[in-house]
Amino acid sequence: MAINSIRGTNSAAAASGKSLFLEAFGGSENIVNIGPFRFKVHSFTSTGGTIYAPYAMEIEYLILAGGGGGGGAGCSGCSNTSGGGGGAGGLQTGSLRILAGTYSFSIGTGGAGGGNRRAGTGGNNTTAFGITMTGGGGGGSYEDAPGNGGSGGGRGAGSPGGTGQPGQGNNGGTGLGQFGGGGGGGAGGVGGNAVTSSKAGDGGNAFFSDITGTSLAYGGGGGGGSPTLGQGAGGSSVGGSGAVGTGNAAVANTGSGGGGGGAQGPDASGGAGSGGRVIVRYRVA
Repeated sequence: MAINSIRGTNSAAAASGKSLFLEAFGGSENIVNIGPFRFKVHSFTSTGGTIYAPYAMEIEYLILAGGGGGGGAGCSGCSNTSGGGGGAGGLQTGSLRILAGTYSFSIGTGGAGGGNRRAGTGGNNTTAFGITMTGGGGGGSYEDAPGNGGSGGGRGAGSPGGTGQPGQGNNGGTGLGQFGGGGGGGAGGVGGNAVTSSKAGDGGNAFFSDITGTSLAYGGGGGGGSPTLGQGAGGSSVGGSGAVGTGNAAVANTGSGGGGGGAQGPDASGGAGSGGRVIVRYRVA
C-alpha cells in the first residue's frame, strides 16, 4: 500500500461533524511525521484495548504474539547441562481496509522460563482484525523437547529445534549434547546452532519495523544457555541472553524469547519470554 493512500479523513464525516479519526481506548498514541505526511500511531501491549473507526478506512498494522520462555538446565546424574532459548512470537505486518465499527484486541503474554530440567512455556497468541499470530515455542531442556510456535524454541540437547510457523517466524537452533543450547528462532531469522562445547547458539534476529516512526526490533529469539562462559546472545538485543545459571528475560513487550539456563551441577531455570503487542497507524495529514 502506497504511503500516501493511508488516510484517516473522510469528507462526509467532516460535513456531519463526526470524528475524522480513530478513537482508541487503552494503549498509547502519538503523532509522527514521515516525509511530508503526518500519521497517528496507536500501540497496545495488554488485552482490553479497543479502537473505534467512524467509517471505513485504510490502516497499517503490526501484530505480535508473546515470546516463549527459555529452557531450564539440569538432568539426573549430569554435571553440565543447558537449556535452549525461547522462540519469538509470531509477527505480521501489512495494511488493510477496516469497516466502521469497534475492534478489540487480545494481546499474548510471554511464556514462563522452564524450571529445573524442564522446557520453557510457550508464549500466548495475539489476535487483532481477525488475524491471529501464534505464541513462540518454549526452549527445550536436556530432557524435554522444545516447543513449536510462531518461532520455534531452541533445543537443549543434540537434536533439532522447534518449528516456526510459515509467514510468522523461524525455526529454533540445534543444541550440542549437554554443553550448549540452541538459540530460539526469531521473527527475522532462524535460531543459531550450538557450535562447540564452549559456545551456545545465539537467538534468531528480530524483525525491524518503523511503523512507530522509529526503526525498532520486534521478536528476537532467546539465546541458548551454557554451563561454561559461551552462552548465546539474545536476538537483536531484545531476546533474552542465555546464561551460566538462570537464563535472562526478554525485553518487555517485544514478543521475544527468554534465554536458556546453564548448569554446572545445580539445576537452573530459563528466562521468561516477553509479551506481544498490536500497533495501528494511519495518515491524518
